Amino acid sequence: MSLEDQQFQHDQFQANKNNISASNDPAQLKHDMNEMLITGAKALLNGREAGLNDDETMDYYLRKLRQV
Repeated sequence: MSLEDQQFQHDQFQANKNNISASNDPAQLKHDMNEMLITGAKALLNGREAGLNDDETMDYYLRKLRQV
C-alpha cells in the first residue's frame, strides 16, 4: 500500500468521524453515536405509528433532510 493510499484512508476515516460528532473530544464520539442510534430508532417508531413500513419511513426522512 502506497503512502498516498494510507493518507487517503486516514483522511476518509477522519471525515467520517467528523460527520458523526461535532466535538473534537474522542470521548464524546461514543455519546454522539449513541444519540444518533436513539434518534434513528425514534424515527422508525414514529413511522410505524403512522402506518409506514421502515423503507417508507427512511425515504420520508431522507427527503426531509435533503430539503433543509
